[in-house]
Amino acid sequence: MRIAIGGGLRRTSLSLLAASAASTTGFDTHRYNRFGYIETFIPLLAPGQASALGRSLSITGAFRYEANSGTASAAVPKAGIIYAPVEGVTLKASWGRSFRLPTFYEQYNGYALVLLPASSYASGYPASSTFLYLAGSNANLKPERSENWTVSGEIKPQGLPGLTATLGYFHFNYRNRIATPISSITGAFSNDLYASFLDPDPSQTFQDSLIAGANSRGLQNGTGAAYDGDTVVAVLDNRYQNVAREIYRGLTGSVRYTMVLPQGAKLGLTLDGVWIDSDRQLIAGASMVQLAGTLFNPPHIRVRGGISYSTRQFSLSGFANLASKLTDTRTSTRYSIHGPRTIDLAALFHASGGLDLGMTVNNLLNAKPPTIVTSSGYDTPFDSTNFSAIGRFISVRIRKSW
Repeated sequence: MRIAIGGGLRRTSLSLLAASAASTTGFDTHRYNRFGYIETFIPLLAPGQASALGRSLSITGAFRYEANSGTASAAVPKAGIIYAPVEGVTLKASWGRSFRLPTFYEQYNGYALVLLPASSYASGYPASSTFLYLAGSNANLKPERSENWTVSGEIKPQGLPGLTATLGYFHFNYRNRIATPISSITGAFSNDLYASFLDPDPSQTFQDSLIAGANSRGLQNGTGAAYDGDTVVAVLDNRYQNVAREIYRGLTGSVRYTMVLPQGAKLGLTLDGVWIDSDRQLIAGASMVQLAGTLFNPPHIRVRGGISYSTRQFSLSGFANLASKLTDTRTSTRYSIHGPRTIDLAALFHASGGLDLGMTVNNLLNAKPPTIVTSSGYDTPFDSTNFSAIGRFISVRIRKSW
């Protein structure tokens, strides 16, 4: 049995200087993280026991507590089990919770405050009515949370040395994800989903506090008339909030086979793949929206296959990377593009005297990312999450050791 106990104190700081009145609000802040943890490994069965219950069995557990200045504390447990019923077969399962702290930009980058005409975005208001719209960072953000569990199995057949096959399933449930809750101001006043982000009768004191706390540009007036607190009928808060929920689930699998050839040479074959499905609920009560398989999100299927050959003097390897299509759901007219398709090569030669020469070629065929629809000339005209703009990339390595 093994136990590890530890703790610590961490200080993280970030300074940002505003270059002009129209730039991002400057800030100089820091965060203290005080943490403690305990981890344990408990073996229950070992091969030497020759137990009828199995070849080996062990459980793991961990607990971490973290107190963070400027945001909420977090306590996360984890547990796992590793079981080998017979030689060559290993089963694993794990469950745990985790968290992500809000970034300094999400918390302290300041918010914009804009005065807008209420009659342009909602019905039933006099022409002179206005409302205050907030967008940007939020100092009251809390950590994002998730609950995760995985199960997997690994097989190494005794009758076929060099073969390893694995298959696993994962499920990640994220909550309190940081996002801007209102996708469009139009209709926000009449949509009950946004009721918690709308203050229909803001006091003058509340308005003054919002104006005083706005970024370096102060109150931005988009009405064409002077600001009058008596005409403000609502405050619409679209700053970063802990609102979104996301669920990721999928399968992972791999097969690896290494053959030993005459004179110590080896031939290796590998195949790895993942299938993923994911959905997002922006705010409570809203419908779930599919993420996987859409632009700027992971494709449903990724596959990577390769072959390698090695001797004592050199090694050669090649890999093909394929992914399923991606659909653009940002506009009413939907279309699909093919996923990434690339080939990578690598070679390494061991010369005499401790000299190594190596070369790697990524994206051998110089495959280019498909062009996507953009709304302005400065938008990236391709899916920068799944594709690279670099193209074919060749690197050479020379290493000498004594």
